[in-house]
Amino acid sequence: MSVFDILCPCHAQLSQTGHILHLGPTLAKLLGDAPALPVRFLELFELRRPHPAASMKVRFALAGQKLTFRLRAAPHTDLKAVLALLPDGQGAVVNFSFGIAIQNVVQRHSLTHSDFAGTDLAIEMLYILEAKNAAMEASQLEPTFARRKNCRRRTSLYRYADGAEKPPCAEFGSGAAK
Repeated sequence: MSVFDILCPCHAQLSQTGHILHLGPTLAKLLGDAPALPVRFLELFELRRPHPAASMKVRFALAGQKLTFRLRAAPHTDLKAVLALLPDGQGAVVNFSFGIAIQNVVQRHSLTHSDFAGTDLAIEMLYILEAKNAAMEASQLEPTFARRKNCRRRTSLYRYADGAEKPPCAEFGSGAAK
């Protein structure tokens, strides 16, 4: 296992000619039945932003910039990336991440915590999204409480999905003193 596999498991190591020499374990999982290496980077990935580039020389010139790629094979997953040139013209490393679509990518490709670097905040982001989804689901099942500043008794107002309110606060809309 290489250092890159540990630190950035969703990476591709490229030769000077733009051929993939090595895939990180997570990227290999995303590609599924990837062809035998070396394979041309451009056969597997399409550069979407900042602009499509026809050659690897142009892509290498984008080193250090935020890039967006799309897998050419279905399900055409969009990936955020940064390309870094290796010293002495040994090629480059492209490190990928999933951006805002992480939840969909994790589900679509059956990724687990072991598919991410130990320092990647993606797992925490997934926990937060799961907690938010659970809270939203629970809020649909339970009545929500709404309080009005004008209601001196602080009587809870249950508002149901059908719009019915129970029990009504006598002071709502009654013109009572504020």
